[in-house]
Formats: sequence, structure tokens, C-alpha cells
Amino acid sequence: MAYVIERASRSGTRYVGIYRAANGKYKSAGTYTSHERAYAVAEEEERHARGFLEETSPAGKATMTISEFCEQRFLRYHAVSPGTRQEYGYVVKNHIVPYIGHLLTVTGIALEHGADEDEAIAALLHDAVEDAGGKGRLADLRGRFGERVATIVEGCTDTDVTPKPEWNERKRQYVEHLRREQNPSVLLVCASDKLANTRAILGDYRQIGEDVWKRFSGGGDGTLWYYRTLTSVLLEKTPTSPLVLELARVVSELNALAAGAQPTPEVRK
Repeated sequence: MAYVIERASRSGTRYVGIYRAANGKYKSAGTYTSHERAYAVAEEEERHARGFLEETSPAGKATMTISEFCEQRFLRYHAVSPGTRQEYGYVVKNHIVPYIGHLLTVTGIALEHGADEDEAIAALLHDAVEDAGGKGRLADLRGRFGERVATIVEGCTDTDVTPKPEWNERKRQYVEHLRREQNPSVLLVCASDKLANTRAILGDYRQIGEDVWKRFSGGGDGTLWYYRTLTSVLLEKTPTSPLVLELARVVSELNALAAGAQPTPEVRK
């Protein structure tokens, strides 16, 4: 049964909605300034959880693939309103991969490198503002998941307006934003996203070569510049981070391949 926890803070009383998830564990539905709002959101989440269990029979769960199971739960529990569900399953840069696959990859990378719960949720939602709702979506995330998650997502967003600004200017502005960024959670999720992206590009480049750049607004030169520059900024900020060092390795290999060189295979000891 949904309920609310009251917490005192310097900025006033806050209310945390609590609901029982499909796995039987109690989870937070977010922090709010209103008791009524906290309870309403928690009650809605619990209703979704009950609906998921009721709609999915034991036999159905037994035959459901991990991907299908995760996608259903993700759509119910992670701030994906009916208006944005169309975003899931669309083609990522013409690469035939369900969009949720990218989100789960980014989240998995972040978790491998020490992400906590808020950081993992932000990783799942890192594209939500720039690709699915702009400022309104950010406000929605803040209400549903709290200020910290919203701040991380905002820090990973290169635009919150539609239509998006011109590619070169948008990417240059994001690079400058990242130079000023001090939040380690933003740096973690950003680096996880860029590592997932560059690994995918590298794999596709090995398969189809220069044709891979037809998928990107910045073309080959612009895309390579963007990832080189972002990686350089991240290395300046976190020079010993295994995550950023791996990103630098992948970006270096991608640039070498694009330049026609054959990099020496890495030997792992």
C-alpha cells in the first residue's frame, strides 16, 4: 500500500512517496513539497506495478525474453508517459537497435563504474529532455525522481528546445558547458553515454566503413571532432578514471581507423 514519509529540510518540509513495486520491495516515487502530490504519484506507481503483475501471467513471464521483460518494466516505471512511449523501439542513428538497448547499455556502463541509484536512473533518462519533451520533460523528471536526477539529466542535455539548434553550434556549446561542469555525477553519466556511442560507431565502422558517417548530422569530420574534444575535456577533469581512459582508447582507435591506420591491438594482461 502506498504511503508518504515526511522529512524536514532547510528549505522546508518535504514528502517522499513510497510504493510497493512488482518485485515486492518498497521504492521511492520521488520527493515533493506536497503530501497530496507525493501520495498521488506513489499510488499511481503502485497501480502500474499491480497492473504489470496482473497483465503478465506466470506462463507469459516464463516465455518472455529478458529484453521484453525489461522493456515492459522500464515503460511502466521510468517516467515514460504515453506521449513519449513512441520514442522506444525507434532506430538509433539508422542502426537497427531498440532505443531501450542504448539506455540500458549506458546504465550498465555507469553501474560498472560505481553509479548509485540516482545516477543509474539519470543514465536511463539521459536523453529524455533533448529527445522527448524539452523543459517540460525536465520538470516532469524533477517531480517524479527528485532534484538530483533532474540535475544530472540536465547536465547531459545539449538542448532543451524544439526544433534543435544547428548541430555545430549546439555541440560547441555543450563542449563549453562540459568544461565548466563540476558535478561528478554528470561527468559519470556523460562519459558512459559517450563510451556507449563510440563503441557502437567503432563496431559499425568495422562493418561498413565510411558509410557510417551518413548517419550523423556532423558527418565524419564533425563527429570525430566532437568525440575527440569531449574526451579531452573529460580527461582533463578525471585523468585517472578507468571509464574515461577506456573512452579515450576507443576514440583513439576510431580516429586511427578513420585515418586509414591500423592500430596495434591492445594486449590485456
